[in-house]
Amino acid sequence: FVKYKNNYLFFAGNGSEVYFGYLITKENLVKDDEVFEWDYESDNQERVAKNLDDLIRKFYNEEIY
Repeated sequence: FVKYKNNYLFFAGNGSEVYFGYLITKENLVKDDEVFEWDYESDNQERVAKNLDDLIRKFYNEEIY
């Protein structure tokens, strides 16, 4: 799925209202490889991985839920 919120392009979720995605520019281009987490309930946003490979590794090692 793809979901937009402000300047983010989300490509995954954890099933508990937390979404993962890229920061995008005003031209709707991905700014860089960093992956951000957005919590729907609290509206908190934070960088959680340096790129998609890092995000997958963190999921596999249960560093991100």
